[in-house]
Amino acid sequence: MAAVIARFTTFVPATPILSNDMNSELNALVNLLAGSSSSIKAVLKVSDAGDPPLELNQLSTGPIQKWFQAGVEKARVRNDGSIRTPGVYDTNDNEELLFVTTASAVNELSIANAATGNPPELRATGNNTDIGIKLVPKGAGVVQIQAGAPAAGADAANKTYVDGKRTLWSASFVIPDVAARGVDSTFDNVQGALIPSGGFVCTHILAKWGSGSASGSFTLSFRKQPQGGQTQTELGTITFNSGTLGVGVEVDIADHTFTALDWVNVVIAAVSSPLQKNVWCSFRGYQTVS
Repeated sequence: MAAVIARFTTFVPATPILSNDMNSELNALVNLLAGSSSSIKAVLKVSDAGDPPLELNQLSTGPIQKWFQAGVEKARVRNDGSIRTPGVYDTNDNEELLFVTTASAVNELSIANAATGNPPELRATGNNTDIGIKLVPKGAGVVQIQAGAPAAGADAANKTYVDGKRTLWSASFVIPDVAARGVDSTFDNVQGALIPSGGFVCTHILAKWGSGSASGSFTLSFRKQPQGGQTQTELGTITFNSGTLGVGVEVDIADHTFTALDWVNVVIAAVSSPLQKNVWCSFRGYQTVS
């Protein structure tokens, strides 16, 4: 004798079906097919080309859908379309991404896609005005960057600084009464500074003359010289005249690397009298720290 499904509601075309009505109808159908009311496990398969397989239309302001197991909510689709879930698993049912809760959280991560030629973004967003991003390895693990990258200094935050940390270095001294000294062809009046250790690079020189006659001119030659040697390499020159009275003159020079105990010198290369000046000189550079 054929069994008959007891109808719980009358479905009207183009009219939303309430969840309780749907549950009652599906449970009755499963009971009929299984011949028992003790094991209810409904499976709904829909195939309509061009239409969504199943459309849920939430008419109120609550969640669109909730998923329970043994009476405990496991996940839900919120009324704004977002999903509340403890994590994402791969096709092998292994953890791919887990979400850790924080009480009263107000800040979060947002992901933005990008047009051609631009990188996607992982952003810190939330209520606070200034929000950092913290990467937390486990145990002795470290934060790693793909091998061979980055190639440019801006490829990762402070990457240039991390790979090439620098200690700034400078030396300064005074040459009194330039005219009285005259051209220093024999290096009798060399002024300079001893490099304390290797790896220093001189990139900038500065000189400024003090009080005295506003006429005439002189030229200073800045050089490096190894300890115990006579060979000098000129780093740059600065010429002073009445137009540079009391003015500091700065010159950026090509990088010159020094070894331990090298000298940085300045000599008087030319003088046009009358000229009475005191000159303050400074060398600036850096040392790369590994």
